[in-house]
Amino acid sequence: MVRALVGLFSRHWKIVGLVLLSVLALASAVYAYWRINTQTTLTPSTESYAVALSPPLELRIELDKTEFQLGETVNIRLFLKNISNQTTTVVFPYVDGKLGFNVKDSSDEVIYIRNPGVYPMFANVTLAPGGQISETLDWSQVKETPERQPVDPGAYKIIGRAGRYWSPLLETQPIIIVIG
Repeated sequence: MVRALVGLFSRHWKIVGLVLLSVLALASAVYAYWRINTQTTLTPSTESYAVALSPPLELRIELDKTEFQLGETVNIRLFLKNISNQTTTVVFPYVDGKLGFNVKDSSDEVIYIRNPGVYPMFANVTLAPGGQISETLDWSQVKETPERQPVDPGAYKIIGRAGRYWSPLLETQPIIIVIG
């Protein structure tokens, strides 16, 4: 039996090597996809910033404050950074804005989605070690309805996102804000 296997490998070493290399490449791609798309448990932040890590990427969302007057614009800054020591390419399925955010009410219902990108063409973003892309966006305290109804006073969660709402590359922990 062992002799037959040794004979098989010695005659077909190129094919066996190619198969093993293909399996290794496929396993690496599946692992990389899983690491990038793995969602972590989201614990709300009472700070004015939140971070999500999925090496080699870090997504950070920052607000100037967490308490707002009713009707006041909420300014949101988002940063997607390469935290590794190697150049990384991120593939986005659209060519314009790459970063966005969601707003949830106190019952965890999504009431507003700021989607990046509307043009369905792939865009590769190459980030050198320490390199980043950023977006500054705002929310006018309205619900995602055709009438754009204003929100009521209360607590809301803002979640930063890299990628589309239905398939985010990375999401931050929620930042809790209070509108009064």
